[in-house]
Amino acid sequence: MIDGQKIIEISPVAARELGLSIAFQHPALLPDLTVTENLMLSVPTRKRPPFSRATEWARKRLAPMGMPIRPESRVDTLTLAEKQAVEICGALACDPQVVIFDEPTEPFMAAETEQLFTQIRRLAATGVGIVYISHRLPDVLALADRITLLRDGEIRGTYNAAEVTEREIITRVAGREVDAMFPDRAQALGEPVLRVRGLRAPGLKGVDVDVRLGLAGVKAMASGSSFIRPLGGAIAGRGNVQVEGRTADLRTPRAARASGIVLMPQERHIEGLAPIHTVAETCRSPQLHNPLTRGVIRLSQEHELVIRTIAEMGIKTPSADTAVKTLSGGNQQKVVLGRASSPSPRCCSTTSPPRASTLASARTSTIAFAATPMPACRWSC
Repeated sequence: MIDGQKIIEISPVAARELGLSIAFQHPALLPDLTVTENLMLSVPTRKRPPFSRATEWARKRLAPMGMPIRPESRVDTLTLAEKQAVEICGALACDPQVVIFDEPTEPFMAAETEQLFTQIRRLAATGVGIVYISHRLPDVLALADRITLLRDGEIRGTYNAAEVTEREIITRVAGREVDAMFPDRAQALGEPVLRVRGLRAPGLKGVDVDVRLGLAGVKAMASGSSFIRPLGGAIAGRGNVQVEGRTADLRTPRAARASGIVLMPQERHIEGLAPIHTVAETCRSPQLHNPLTRGVIRLSQEHELVIRTIAEMGIKTPSADTAVKTLSGGNQQKVVLGRASSPSPRCCSTTSPPRASTLASARTSTIAFAATPMPACRWSC
């Protein structure tokens, strides 16, 4: 029902005409077009400004996000956070009556998130209906009037936001107490297993880092990919990188993997997955470049590897032969995690590994990765 009108089937164009707009989790933008052109396509023809005023119109639409996005820029030159901002601005450009936000803050830092919240509160105050979908519970509690909990497609309850705590939400979604999810662990610092000295790359100037066994990360790091991508061999970098005392070859992702470092990119749909491939094909793909197998696929061993990966990562899929593109975002991310665990890396460099996963499943899959039988994998997040 939209404004009292019952809707049976609806197209994107009809939805916009009825006042329904969606900001998707993965920006539905055309990479070869400019920001202005993408924003123009997001509104009905009758609401588009004259071409002579399109750039200024786009600039005004972008302004509330507070990000330095040029309307003339091509979308494929933007960062993930900037693409998400353009997606949100496009959803709001047609002055909707109802807006659905699907994981809108995943690539944002605190300041960008607050800018979005200001817009959402302003919209709600003017009578616009807001459906906000997120795994970030602080975001939900900061914005929502009512909260509906979903897990694996099933409703776990609906509550007034003022009457439920974050701990209660986690417990009801996970089906177990929070203490069981986050047990106390003894911490013992060992010798650095990853040493980075004088790393230089676009956005980096002489970075020195030591990483020890375990999960290492920086909260709200603005340019996480600037540090992560050179380590995985995705972009050219200069400096000295050692894994367990041996100099790593970072000229290509394959060379980095051979040195014991795997890269999990932030934009999995562009750099991390081939959506038409099956879960099995994705999980076993690293083995194709294993010099010990010489490209020969031993079906019995590969089947065992795939089944074990699905179980350890908690991937919910009808079968191992299901196309990755049909899985939920959280399960796609688990497939990326599973692929990174084979064959036995020494260090995993990643940005936002639990992206699109529920808190419980993200915790489970992340710990499953760290506990995967391998010679002590180290993470740099």
